[in-house]
Amino acid sequence: MKKVQFKNEIHKEKFEAVWGRLDEKKRTEKNRAIVYLISWVDTEKPGVLDLIFDYETVSVSPWHYLKDCHTRMTQNAIFLIHSFALYDFDYNLSIVDASHWNRCFVEAFCIYYDTCYAEMKDRWNEIVKMDAERNAQ
Repeated sequence: MKKVQFKNEIHKEKFEAVWGRLDEKKRTEKNRAIVYLISWVDTEKPGVLDLIFDYETVSVSPWHYLKDCHTRMTQNAIFLIHSFALYDFDYNLSIVDASHWNRCFVEAFCIYYDTCYAEMKDRWNEIVKMDAERNAQ
């Protein structure tokens, strides 16, 4: 496991608490990314974790991002958590971009896909270039 960069000590403590509650069989790198991001959401909006996170499936319902209590960033985080399992690298990269490359989104993405910021940015630049070329035609 590589060293993870947390937003702050509260985020780290929340991550460790959630991670500690998971069954050992569920402690995969992909689930680590999900727990990292959901604990960030609970750092931003304290008290929501136990309302929206399913410890058995290590997931959240995508409908939770519609709740009024969330900010655009926590909505994006919940959507990214849900999207990790359903969509591909490029689609999920677009969610990171929509979140203005927030450090915690980048960190979760890097954990989930076992990649780094430079690789993410290179791929994003390719996507932008391809879109520009398509739009120019």
